[in-house]
Amino acid sequence: MKTGAWKYFLLNGRLKAAGRYEGDLMVGKWTWYRENGELMQTGSFTAGKKSGIWTRYRPNGALLDEGTFANDKKTGEWRSFDTEGKLSKTARFK
Repeated sequence: MKTGAWKYFLLNGRLKAAGRYEGDLMVGKWTWYRENGELMQTGSFTAGKKSGIWTRYRPNGALLDEGTFANDKKTGEWRSFDTEGKLSKTARFK
């Protein structure tokens, strides 16, 4: 049973993801990285389901999109950004 802080590594030895488990379920903030070590995305889990604010980044480090999850589903306003990090689109989810 997975409990406590966990880290996953890529074949090249770099960190792939880090976060916590409670009773085999992902909980709290998790962070994922690309093969080159750059930040790919951050997000949180509640009892194994996506929750709270999630943010994804482009390979160049610019913001790709961000929004909120509740019970594993997108909710509220989600914002997408162009390759320079400027707001390009918004969408609303129930």
